[in-house]
Amino acid sequence: MNEPKVITAHFTLPVATWKSRHFSSAQLADPAVSGDNQDPDGDGLKNWQEYLHASHPLDARSRGMSPVTMEGGMMRCLYARNLGAVNGGTVFSQASRDLMQWNAPGLQERIISTVDGIETIEVRFPSTASRGFLRMQYHATAP
Repeated sequence: MNEPKVITAHFTLPVATWKSRHFSSAQLADPAVSGDNQDPDGDGLKNWQEYLHASHPLDARSRGMSPVTMEGGMMRCLYARNLGAVNGGTVFSQASRDLMQWNAPGLQERIISTVDGIETIEVRFPSTASRGFLRMQYHATAP
């Protein structure tokens, strides 16, 4: 090489590998615990959604997102996104003023870090005299 080169690596994290990191052999053999549509920690996220956040499916405190706070007139939260998710799965935020239309203007997403294939994203949405709502949108069928 006679000039600088930029190299970008994209890693994948197959669902089976993610599950093997979080479930014991007995839990993997029990679809009532490790099945894609199960919620063994009772946090409201199914295992396939935990996978998209790269969160821990057996720890209800590990939801892949922070609580929404108010800061400087903005609703704010953080969430994690697994860049190595396979099958085209992803997660992103949406905002609404009326719980009917989820494309409210002013929603801001900013990647604040990327570590080991996990993005941490800051979400901000102006809080006005009217109502404001944030939600996570999951795109993918269960892996």
